[in-house]
Amino acid sequence: MLAWVSVSAWAGIIQDPAAQIDAGSASAPFYGTGTVNPCGNTDPCNGIVDLYNATGGYLTSITLDMFIATGLTQQTIQQDFTCSPSPFFASCSYTYDSSNDANAGELSLTFLAANPQNGTDGGIPPLSGPNCDPANPDSCSLGHFEFDFLDLELINGNPVEVDGWENSPNLLPAGQTFNATSTYTPEPATSALLVAGIGSLALLRRRNYLSRSKRS
Repeated sequence: MLAWVSVSAWAGIIQDPAAQIDAGSASAPFYGTGTVNPCGNTDPCNGIVDLYNATGGYLTSITLDMFIATGLTQQTIQQDFTCSPSPFFASCSYTYDSSNDANAGELSLTFLAANPQNGTDGGIPPLSGPNCDPANPDSCSLGHFEFDFLDLELINGNPVEVDGWENSPNLLPAGQTFNATSTYTPEPATSALLVAGIGSLALLRRRNYLSRSKRS
């Protein structure tokens, strides 16, 4: 009954906040951490944040954390908040915890890759592609992505993109943004070079040890 009352109380306040990560084009660097505004990165708000992967490896997970209105339940979050993991990730999910703050609840949105570096759902690749020059990110066809916080709603029978985060009264404190964290793995070529480098160092140290042993 309590859960039903909570859902009913918030039914007119939450307007389907949505989130997904799409392929992008021209964008700003993402080094694995930072802040993401659900309003978007243009004025006026467009609900889109354009970025590119500047970590040098495959982004295998991205988590967005933010404090939102208190008094919600996990059931409410699952019913009213939506996310889409494709094309880069295999899954996405929301969790909500109101136990740490009497005035707000902590919302976490996590995107996870299934098979990093293995095609679809393998995460976001670093800047790459034919004629890619990392000094000129716009020349790279891969590695760009965007957070899309818009949801399609039927208005007068026509699909319209709606920002459920900005259009949900009292859901977000003024100026609130997501804190973004991520995990990433090196590219296969980078990993091979790293292993080769470590092996060379080990061999060099062994040779130096043997040489000192003979002299002594």
